[in-house]
Amino acid sequence: MACAVTPGITVIVLIQNGLNIERPWFELFPMNIVLSGVSMIGSQEAEPGIINHTSRDILTVGAFRNSNIDASKEQRSAEEFVSIYSAGGKTSCELTSNVGWDRWRKLVYNASINPLCAITGLDSGSLRLTESALSALIRPAMEEIVAAAAAAGHILPDDIIQTMIDEDPVEAEFVPSMLQDVRKVSPDFLYP
Repeated sequence: MACAVTPGITVIVLIQNGLNIERPWFELFPMNIVLSGVSMIGSQEAEPGIINHTSRDILTVGAFRNSNIDASKEQRSAEEFVSIYSAGGKTSCELTSNVGWDRWRKLVYNASINPLCAITGLDSGSLRLTESALSALIRPAMEEIVAAAAAAGHILPDDIIQTMIDEDPVEAEFVPSMLQDVRKVSPDFLYP
């Protein structure tokens, strides 16, 4: 891996979920810019290797702050990446100055609906149509994530929970990635 990165030159782009994902990269490459990519896209694996995109790709990009590098240089790299990624016209790529906030925002959905669908075996629409699941599972899980974000210094909008509940149309019967993974490994697990 190290041979693919030129110290002080290569810009590393992490388009993956999670918090603090930049830390190992900063340790390995302390003089490189590391960009954060938060992707919101609906996709389903119809069969092995065949991916159907069910919604437009929305990618939010910004720089993870590296104190070894001038912030304006990080900003210019993020702007350049957004320009390149958007050039084909098939994606919506947005620049952000607060990558932590964007990561926590996505977690409101990803750390609640995604695992709850995997546990229950229900797609996101069916799960959300079940009032007891909505009031006893989804909303409380999202409230905990919003509270954790606030404790980490990222205040999310008051309507974030409803916004994320409504993220994909109920009738789309969207199967989040964790449920897709469960079904791949054990198609009969919890599901008659």
